[in-house]
Amino acid sequence: MNYVEVIDKHKQALEKRIDADDKPSAHEVLLPLQWGEEYETTNKPFLRWAKAKGRELIRDRDVAKAQHRAGVIESLGRYPDNAVGLVELLVHLRQARVTYNGLLTAIDLDAGARTSMLITSLARDARITADSLRLDLSRDAINDAADKWFEQAKNARFSAIRQSIAPLADFDWIDVARNCFHTADMSPELVAAVLKSLSIRSFPK
Repeated sequence: MNYVEVIDKHKQALEKRIDADDKPSAHEVLLPLQWGEEYETTNKPFLRWAKAKGRELIRDRDVAKAQHRAGVIESLGRYPDNAVGLVELLVHLRQARVTYNGLLTAIDLDAGARTSMLITSLARDARITADSLRLDLSRDAINDAADKWFEQAKNARFSAIRQSIAPLADFDWIDVARNCFHTADMSPELVAAVLKSLSIRSFPK
């Protein structure tokens, strides 16, 4: 089914609802519409029909809201309902993760390589994204969401490490540190010592 057929079928369904005195919401009216230039020829007559006096299913502001929402989804993959949702989307897009020692790493989208960063940098990126996409999210809400994600990710990382190393009494800790952790800022030997210490404290024999 091509786009013209989709909109025609949608219009017919809306007309049936109107005849049954079941007026659809603006969101329902605009839900299947796409907003690229290639869709304008099909959209214009449908929008005129939906806005027509006596019918008035939508207003111009409803169309603007739907277009904005579509633009955000195109950029981020889905629409964030709040600051927490925005931070989670950026974490997913940049494949951000926290190492055992609290170091945050993420993909640099320009360079295409993983790099270390501060949580304040992730929060700043989220604020810039919110501003560029005209998302109504406050600076404080975004900062709090970034801090919350970081703490949860760090705690989850610690828990995963403890669970993975608990059953293992003797193995090459340095090899684990070298191959499983980001060690650019410290030696694998130091990382191994911390891991072994965590294991002994958390799972004493």
